[in-house]
Amino acid sequence: MATGRSMESRTGRNNQRYGPDGERLVAGVVPLNAAKTHVLLIQSTRRNAWVLPKGGWETDEECTEAAQREAWEEAGIVCTVDYDLGQITETRTAKQISKNAPKALYQFYQVTVKSEETEWPEMHKRNRKWATYSEAKQDLQERPELLQALERCTIQREEEWKRKKKEKRRRGEEKDEEYKGDEDEDEDEDEEEEDEEDEKKEERRKKRID
Repeated sequence: MATGRSMESRTGRNNQRYGPDGERLVAGVVPLNAAKTHVLLIQSTRRNAWVLPKGGWETDEECTEAAQREAWEEAGIVCTVDYDLGQITETRTAKQISKNAPKALYQFYQVTVKSEETEWPEMHKRNRKWATYSEAKQDLQERPELLQALERCTIQREEEWKRKKKEKRRRGEEKDEEYKGDEDEDEDEDEEEEDEEDEKKEERRKKRID
């Protein structure tokens, strides 16, 4: 367990921040691995779906602190904030908004996961998984606000990922070729030394004959 972190999630909305139009202010994260090839998703507690870590921004914390707290409570990750991905407005219809799920204004941050803890506040409520861009896009297709956050982050798309891997392989081949070239140069030097030695031997042989 990460030291100094609470094992209880904050509940209730007594300290909840609200926007000028009465919308609930929500802080969330797009958690990427260090290589920026995968994003961490968590299970929703209300339905069998995958979502991004997020939750209410409260009055006693900065927005980045709220985002990191939610990342810890819901996903069990310790992370650092990389980028402000901006605000995303409510995408649900009026029929989908209720007292238990009020209108919201989302603020997302791209973060880098530093550690995944084995125990965290909501470990008994949620599973978590790493997903590629394409996999996450498929999982979040019914949550437009979360999909927008994913699209804004710097996760590598599969095409870019494959291109970079090809470039690395190509550079590796070039290094091999350069190394082989060095070997050829060494062989040439050895041959020159052998020729010189043969010439000296021939000269010594002639002197003995004379």
